[in-house]
Amino acid sequence: RFDPEIVEPPELRDDKEGGQMGTVRIPKDIKHFYLPLRAGDARTKIDALVSVMKSLKPVKPIVFVESSHSVRSLCMLLHERGVTEAVPLHEALGYVSARRKADVVRRERRRSLC
Repeated sequence: RFDPEIVEPPELRDDKEGGQMGTVRIPKDIKHFYLPLRAGDARTKIDALVSVMKSLKPVKPIVFVESSHSVRSLCMLLHERGVTEAVPLHEALGYVSARRKADVVRRERRRSLC
């Protein structure tokens, strides 16, 4: 069993030289952390992600994926492992290709016929 270590980033603060190192202010009601998954195969990383998602139950998590990987494939794998709320960010924001829209419409029609 993989037990991932969740890392909370250090607080952003002013640089000792007088410049601003961090100008981003995170609201107090947002918990900000990351889960470094550098080693291991894809299955190990996905299992670790699912484990964290199920144990922490984040409200609106954002998962970053290496550019060589498919966000949609990750969402499908998460769905298969019970994280059914996973949606690519671009789709959640309404940026969906015409082909993807047609797939969704076709799937909804099939559901309504059942």
